[in-house]
Amino acid sequence: MALLALRLTDFRNIASLRIEVDGRDVFLIGDNGQGKTNFLEAVYLLCYGASFRTRNDRDLIANGSSEAAVWGRLAAGGEERGVGVGLGRSAGKRIAIDGKRIRDRAALIEFAPAIAFTHEDLRFIDGDPERRRSLFDHTLSLFNPSFIGVLRRYRRALRARNALLRAGDDRNAGMVDVYEPVLAAAGWEIRTRRSDLCAEFAAVFADLCDRIGGLSDANIEYRPSWREAASADDAAAELRGRRERDLAAGTTTSGPHRDDFRITLGQARFSAQGSTGQKRLASLVLRVAQAEFFERTTGRRPILLLDDVLLELDAGKREQFLRHLPSYDQAFFTFLPDEPYQRYGGAGTINLAVSGGAFTPCTAPATC
Repeated sequence: MALLALRLTDFRNIASLRIEVDGRDVFLIGDNGQGKTNFLEAVYLLCYGASFRTRNDRDLIANGSSEAAVWGRLAAGGEERGVGVGLGRSAGKRIAIDGKRIRDRAALIEFAPAIAFTHEDLRFIDGDPERRRSLFDHTLSLFNPSFIGVLRRYRRALRARNALLRAGDDRNAGMVDVYEPVLAAAGWEIRTRRSDLCAEFAAVFADLCDRIGGLSDANIEYRPSWREAASADDAAAELRGRRERDLAAGTTTSGPHRDDFRITLGQARFSAQGSTGQKRLASLVLRVAQAEFFERTTGRRPILLLDDVLLELDAGKREQFLRHLPSYDQAFFTFLPDEPYQRYGGAGTINLAVSGGAFTPCTAPATC
């Protein structure tokens, strides 16, 4: 999968951009705040219809503008598509594939997904459980977009049950009975898929942490909320058994929305035991595992987006990490001008100097 061309108008600090990027490796070189991450964000938007930095689409529109436009030509499996995303402060978001508007973003994921390596990934290690759940759910959605439907069913049933619990009216008990089987069935499917995925992730994670960072005792364990359940019926029984407690709390206190994935180094949590560099490495390895899992399950390679994530690694671990990158058809890297990016590129690498939202091809370090 690859991005062949990109056009941006009033997207963050990029007023206007028309560029062809038909190369395997694309290096974006510039100081902080010049537009490198905005470029990656635009590519990600074309792949998912959403940003990896914000949930508010208005943040993507340049200051003083009422709308922004992103268009790209993507290639995958011998097929090309033109994907366009329009963003308006009042009109909202519009997504089209080859000029035909789509309503469900799952259509984008099925064609050309991307894996973004960002500083925020460190929160997989030392952040809250929701962040880790999002990584595994995103991975499952990449190779099987139908999983998005399972998540949606679960979340709808969860919202409905929680609303009834907050109302606290005994007359709502019958309605709670309606939603609990739906919640349990969708939740059990989520639990099962997360468990299977974690087993595969753990093997890749442990191997790469050892080979890249010399961490021989790194691991990931799935910690489901429904620990004693062995079926969807058991999950439904647990929901019924906790109903009085949930009524008192005004919320559903068990289920996949309370799951966690325990990332460990030795017998302790990685967040408590690992150094800053080790935690950064572990967060990168999780993304590598995500990309490798996607390729194994689909036979396709995602676009890689690496946003200044090598800075916190020492030279040796940086070289090791780059040697263990997952297979890819195209990758975008961001670098500061004083980084030794020349040693990571090849004859076909596209180097773009980035300054003030402008992107200029450069052929020598002096021009970057």
